[in-house]
Parts: sequence; structure tokens; C-alpha cells
Amino acid sequence: MTFRTMAGVFLLALTTACASTGGRASTYDRNLISRAELEARPASNLYDIVSNLRPTWLRSSAGAIGRAATTAPLVYVDGRPAGGADALRSISPQSIELVRYLSASEAQGKFSMNEARPVLELITRRTSP
Repeated sequence: MTFRTMAGVFLLALTTACASTGGRASTYDRNLISRAELEARPASNLYDIVSNLRPTWLRSSAGAIGRAATTAPLVYVDGRPAGGADALRSISPQSIELVRYLSASEAQGKFSMNEARPVLELITRRTSP
């Protein structure tokens, strides 16, 4: 084996070892805010956490050229509409298990919406009986 081949094999092994997560999936997904992330950011409402962790989720963008529509996100809680992004201000982070960002096309498909807008889907924590 040449030195170059041995160096390549060594770098490949080192990279693979460093990238290993011990058999578990990575805990970061840019379209999710997990329970662990919510707990790590104490705040009085969910809007503050989302604006700190994923500020781009809250930004409105203009509609298609020539249209006045905006793509401000809607909020859905356990599959039910809850309003616009301001609805997050009245939601306690302690009651939420997961926040998921859905693009406009994903949201249209999942919630059968008439207009194309992104959705912040909130899954509430389940309490044991």
C-alpha cells in the first residue's frame, strides 16, 4: 500500500468514527423544535422560543409576483387551526412536546388548505392517566 492510500484509509476511518452517533439518529432537524430544545430555552411563551431558535419560521415573504398575498405562517395545534404566528404568544412552552415547520406545499397536502401558507404544527404533551 502506498502512503497516499494508507493516509486516505486513515482519514476515512477517522471521519467515520467522528461522525458516529453511537447508533442513534442525530437529534437536530432544522424543521423541528424538540422537547429537549424547548426545555433548554426557558421562556414565558412559545413565540419567544421560536423567534430565538428558528427566526426564519416567523418571517413573512411576499406572494408570487403581482400578488399581494403573504406567506406568514399559520399555527395548528394537534391538527386544529389556532391562528397566525401571534397565537404562539399565548401558548406555554411547557405544554408542547414538538414544534414542526411545514412548507406551504407540505401544509396544503396535510391540512387540505385552500391557500399556500407554511404551518407551525404544534404537538401537545400527553399526560399519563
